Amino acid sequence: LVMKDYEEWKKYNKELDDSNPFSSKYITNDGDIFYIEPVFYTMLSSFKEHHPNKIDDILKEKNIVAVREVPLGLVQIPSELIVGTKTAGRSSAFSKGFKPLLKENTEFAYKWMALYKAHLNEGIREPIKAYEFMNKFYVEEGNKRVSVLKFFDAVSIPGNVTRIVPPRTEEKENKIYYEFMDFYALSRINYIWFTQLGSFAKLQRLVGKRPDEAWSDDDRLDFASAYNRFRAEYKANG
Repeated sequence: LVMKDYEEWKKYNKELDDSNPFSSKYITNDGDIFYIEPVFYTMLSSFKEHHPNKIDDILKEKNIVAVREVPLGLVQIPSELIVGTKTAGRSSAFSKGFKPLLKENTEFAYKWMALYKAHLNEGIREPIKAYEFMNKFYVEEGNKRVSVLKFFDAVSIPGNVTRIVPPRTEEKENKIYYEFMDFYALSRINYIWFTQLGSFAKLQRLVGKRPDEAWSDDDRLDFASAYNRFRAEYKANG
């Protein structure tokens, strides 16, 4: 019998327990013992996979306690970057992609359909309220608005955004994010991301800007037009 390895607990010692052979036994550095039962783990993983992420849980998992919050004001949030909610709240009512999950005869379903019809007639105009962390967005108010607009394949959704700034670390992802924040302060562009250090500064140079030169509205419109044409061609060609 081979016990399953779990990536989340690989830092702990694992032992075989003959009295409980179907579960994985782990021992912490303090000597505490716990078991991971495969069926329960699969159910838990399924819940995490099918429901939106919660930023409060993410901060806890990363052991980030002392955060700085920076109001960004009204932002056009790329729909594809809205990945979760601020707290648990209504997260169980939506799939990971914000599709509604509750049954048709619930109050939630009636409100969702009312919002759907309102969008068809006059459009959804009220901004949502969201938090941004590492250039991903988490909804605090307006989950149903996000759900309906994603259903209609909205490219972006207006929202009043508060940025959660993580402490500086030596991790590559953290360094890239700090470079992104400098770039965003100049460009107000949030729909592009790089995986290599120095890329945002390079982009600033490539568009003919000085390192500290802010973008104009026309600059943003021209760049968005070029970016969207490139993206459409890229997707069309696989």
